[in-house]
Amino acid sequence: MLILYIEIIYVYYFDLQFMAILQLQMVVAKIMNRFVRLVSFLVFLFSGILLPGQDWNLSTVCKPDFNHTTGSAVTIAPLNNDLSLKSLPLSLKAISYVSHGKAILNGGNILFTPTPGFSGLGHIVYTACDPSGNCGIGDVSILIIDPGRTVYADTITRGILRNQPFLFYLPDPDFKLFAAPKFGQITKINEYEYQYVPTGAVGSQELLTFDKGNQKSVFLLSLIDRPLQNKILVDDVVFLNKNTSRLFSVTLNDLSTGGVPTVTSYTQPPSGNLSLNADNTFTYTSTLDFEGIAPFTYTACNSLGCETADAYLYVSDFLPREDINPLFRVAEGRSLVIPYDIPVQDYEFKILNQPSYGTLDFYKGSANINLQCESYSSYNPLVYTPFPGFIGTDQFIVNFCLTTGTKQCAPIKIKVETYAEVGCIPSKEYVWPGDANADGLVDLKDVNTISEFLGTAGPSRPSNSTNWANQASLDWNRQLILNAKHADANGDGLVSDEDIQIVLDNINQTHKLIPQGVYQLISTNSSVTPVAEIIAPGDDAVLQLAFGNARDLMYDIDGISFDLAFNDQMIDPEDIEISIIDNSWFGYDNAVLDGRIDGDDKINISFSSAQRKPRSGYGKTVRVQAKGGPIVSHAEGFKIPKELPLEFTISNIKINQSNGTVRLLPDNKATVVIDFSKKPVAHVGIRQYPNPASQWITLEAMEAGDHIEKLTLMDITGRIVLDKNLYPSKQVKQSLLQFNPGIYLMQVKTNHGVTTEKLEIHR
Repeated sequence: MLILYIEIIYVYYFDLQFMAILQLQMVVAKIMNRFVRLVSFLVFLFSGILLPGQDWNLSTVCKPDFNHTTGSAVTIAPLNNDLSLKSLPLSLKAISYVSHGKAILNGGNILFTPTPGFSGLGHIVYTACDPSGNCGIGDVSILIIDPGRTVYADTITRGILRNQPFLFYLPDPDFKLFAAPKFGQITKINEYEYQYVPTGAVGSQELLTFDKGNQKSVFLLSLIDRPLQNKILVDDVVFLNKNTSRLFSVTLNDLSTGGVPTVTSYTQPPSGNLSLNADNTFTYTSTLDFEGIAPFTYTACNSLGCETADAYLYVSDFLPREDINPLFRVAEGRSLVIPYDIPVQDYEFKILNQPSYGTLDFYKGSANINLQCESYSSYNPLVYTPFPGFIGTDQFIVNFCLTTGTKQCAPIKIKVETYAEVGCIPSKEYVWPGDANADGLVDLKDVNTISEFLGTAGPSRPSNSTNWANQASLDWNRQLILNAKHADANGDGLVSDEDIQIVLDNINQTHKLIPQGVYQLISTNSSVTPVAEIIAPGDDAVLQLAFGNARDLMYDIDGISFDLAFNDQMIDPEDIEISIIDNSWFGYDNAVLDGRIDGDDKINISFSSAQRKPRSGYGKTVRVQAKGGPIVSHAEGFKIPKELPLEFTISNIKINQSNGTVRLLPDNKATVVIDFSKKPVAHVGIRQYPNPASQWITLEAMEAGDHIEKLTLMDITGRIVLDKNLYPSKQVKQSLLQFNPGIYLMQVKTNHGVTTEKLEIHR
């Protein structure tokens, strides 16, 4: 007997031109007392569909703005090019993000004051509204020019969609294009702002070089296209307990206009055994004790043709995390439903210790529970009811037990606080400060949600508290996957970069039972390279993290996170600076929010593109700088070795794509050696351009009195391909025609020190 239970959930995402409806189909089949659960995702685009009260970036359209300054304060009028489709006057409501300076509202203008000494691009994110409350979110790019800077050596590596304009900026109106573009067209918008529109074939690389004497600005642009979308097959996700088998179908979520697709071929996942059954279903048996994601591809055909899709077998024991202690809160005299939201059903709870000041019940299977303020539907929930009049803290212990596979059990201690409350407030009306994505746990993923809602405004919370507790909050009139009110961590009525601090204050707090996660390791080019492998005591240790290459592009990325482990006996976390490189593919002309958690010997950090605007490209992305001063002080008064290695480990590297995919990259390590026989030297400033290069590279010593004396090139095998003593010069131009395309380490020696950089040669 086959019984199907089908549940359809709709999630709405709004954009300027369209609304996407993400349809999540959950199919649970009971065949001979065995459960098959299939979760699949379908995305459809519709135009002109609105939720009631939803009007963000639709009636009010904020167009990008550009301005420039030579270091002094500048007045910006962003409303001049903004548009009200209802022909209503617009006013500035708020500023939610500023980089490389300070900004204040000044009537209908923004007064921006750049950070002294900075040159490059600053950003402002602002909110504009009409009198009816229809709002839009805009951004301003500000080119900050340092008049004293006589040499520019900027190289930007970016991936851009074919036929999609790419805006870029030059620091001087007298910059000239070295050679006409081969695969697109350039339009000059104003003295500093340009637009490139690619028209060449996907895979082409455009090298744009602008110069003015010793000043260079280089853009290496890779022309990319969005992956083709299937018309019939839809990717699948199948969940199962480890050490079990699962029967499932990959065609239930596919479009059957041309008939139900028939599977014609498939690949074996890297772990476990997969077999195709006669009825077009699959059976998967997991490897003993394997836990992780086992992907495979399959090809299926119907009368419309054949297509190939991906399927992901998510194998886990779904045990609750042991490193966090959830806090549950419920009003006096009300019942609390405690669900465990996991995508399998072969589990149960066993009550080990009853609460002291209430009752606890376990409802096996699907349950519809009528509470005092709402009705609640859940699977296998626990329900706690405090005794009448009790206000305080209660606790109890339950066992979470798998009913198939390992049949493992794990005890969970649950704490519940009861409090006095006037009125009856449903649970959906509450927010927890810092849990911006409302998944029950405060972690750095919440920075991504704050970034997505950046600039959104709504009613402030009555309590305006950031303490870890459920707090009543009115719904805002902006709804993506969840209501925007959850991203307003500090409760002031505006989602801004200030909300990130509340995430950091409440990090690892939770108000739900959270399962342990598993991830699929993606083989992607990434590297951690020291700028100098050997340093003197007192010198800074500098690393650069690079992702991808010309053949393995980072595509549509809106978030980057990782853990940095270091020697805490030599370095304090506050002496380590981690930042996105401004001129990298992810940092260039991008407003980036960051959240950071310092531990004794590890730093967790997350970077997110404002409003989740994706970027594509490859190469150097993140700079890590450990200050050298503390390294000297820790060694004073002790007998020290001649050399001391400083090891840095980059782990848990996650790259977030705009479609929701998270790529977990392999760990990387780098070592910087402190040579105590060397004397600390002044930092060597070398400008290099272009880099990447094709035929030549120019090097220029930036510090007063510095002269370049020697140039050494090593290929990736460590072989020295150039070792050249030079007549001491301020500037050196080196031909690269004799070297093969690839990656090299370039070591430049001056009369004051040595610096090492990565050189990329392209042709």
